[in-house]
Amino acid sequence: MELIRKNWGLLLVSLVCLGAAVFLAIQLLGSMKSAKEAQGKLAQETDFFQSVKDKNIKLVPKNRQLARRNADSASKRFEHARKQLQGKFHIEVSYDPDPYVAVQQVLAKVAKMRKKLVAAGIQLSSQHDFLSFDAYDPQAGNLPSRDPKEIAEIFRQLRIVEEVVRLVIQSKVVSLNEIGRPMGLQKVVEDLFNFVPVTLSVTGSPSAVQDLLNSFQQTDDFLFFVRNIESLTSEDQAPGGVLGGTGTTGGGRGGGRGGRGGRGGMGDAGMDMDAGGQDGGAGMRGMQNAGRGDPGGGMGDEGGMTGADGGGTAMPTLLTRDQLQAFQDRYITAVIRLDLVEFIAAEQPEE
Repeated sequence: MELIRKNWGLLLVSLVCLGAAVFLAIQLLGSMKSAKEAQGKLAQETDFFQSVKDKNIKLVPKNRQLARRNADSASKRFEHARKQLQGKFHIEVSYDPDPYVAVQQVLAKVAKMRKKLVAAGIQLSSQHDFLSFDAYDPQAGNLPSRDPKEIAEIFRQLRIVEEVVRLVIQSKVVSLNEIGRPMGLQKVVEDLFNFVPVTLSVTGSPSAVQDLLNSFQQTDDFLFFVRNIESLTSEDQAPGGVLGGTGTTGGGRGGGRGGRGGRGGMGDAGMDMDAGGQDGGAGMRGMQNAGRGDPGGGMGDEGGMTGADGGGTAMPTLLTRDQLQAFQDRYITAVIRLDLVEFIAAEQPEE
């Protein structure tokens, strides 16, 4: 121990040198392994090129012609497929170049779509009377510019909305809550195609909503892609949205414990059918006798059910036979985001 205490500096330097030596040894072994792998790969490449040289493999005019012919054939096939897609999924429109006349034509087509929705029994939200073309509301007095490209784009997107409305009518939903074009007259341009995003919200039976989603994929002349279904909600069928058909019109428990032996009407939060049957059937009779002046269960001045202690009131919601149908159709509301894809015509080379 005395030796270590007197030479601790030397021992420390020795340990550092030992660690450095181990590190260098590990690095050396790794470098030797990498060099060996690189040497093996180089040998394989050398053998390959030597075999090519021995077999006299080289590009001859015949090989060049064959490669050029294959490239030309692939290019022609690509252009043919592109022309087919562009001819099938491209919207051609006719329009009047005068901005005032163009707006009148747009409003006439929008009014025609509204009439078709009404004739089909489909409700249209009053906030979307112009079916996303609110900018041309006569009260606003807006007119597009005289640029033919802008007027053409208006009628092109109007044609897209007409097709969406046609599919909505065909699917027999009950309500078109919203329809919009988030980018206005703008569109997303890619190399071979462009697309226009459209959003809509519809309400209908599950089968009708499903038919609408399927119809977007089955239409012949328009290429729709359903990008997202943001929400599917279902409304409660009970009147006023109250489950069980009961609602409160005051504080307290309204009726005390009429289902447990009193002559009162309602139980703690509803009718205690079992206890009412065991204790003289007071649960149901409390409602039948509620207007007969029986103690603890009379009708209040305002028509509410008063409890025995004069506390809060509970008003039963009387359901009709139609509202009590166990298998009645339920409606769902779907918010759909879809894109209309249109292929771009190939640019003609300048002569």
